[in-house]
Amino acid sequence: MLESLLNYEVDITIRLTDTCGERQSKVEVKKTFITFLQTVMLGQLKMEGKLDKATLRIIKTALKLDPSLVEQKMDQILPHIMTARKNNSDFLECYTDMVNCLLETLFKLSRGTVFVNQMIPHLKASLEANNIEQFELKQKLNET
Repeated sequence: MLESLLNYEVDITIRLTDTCGERQSKVEVKKTFITFLQTVMLGQLKMEGKLDKATLRIIKTALKLDPSLVEQKMDQILPHIMTARKNNSDFLECYTDMVNCLLETLFKLSRGTVFVNQMIPHLKASLEANNIEQFELKQKLNET
């Protein structure tokens, strides 16, 4: 879906109006299409559960479509992806393309340095959560 929006240059700044339920026809939820796409994208990433090439393509296409789709939720999306093992060469290539696209886009928008500064604490926390031995050593040091 994201690739179609990108290929056909669809304007995603429109506002959507959803009517919630038939009985409550006067209750409307107004949101932008960007918010809708962000919800769909995050839902897809959470549904998949495991990291694969399709997930990386979703993020890369979303970055090309509108960087704010991914930028607002980077702290939820990227640490898991960046700290995951990349055993397959195809997956590693897709990951490299996604990260290159991310960095190129953010540095073109003059937000690259801010991104790196914001991501370091999230990456550190993610790496520490995955490394149980390091966590146990820190606890022993704190006890002494």
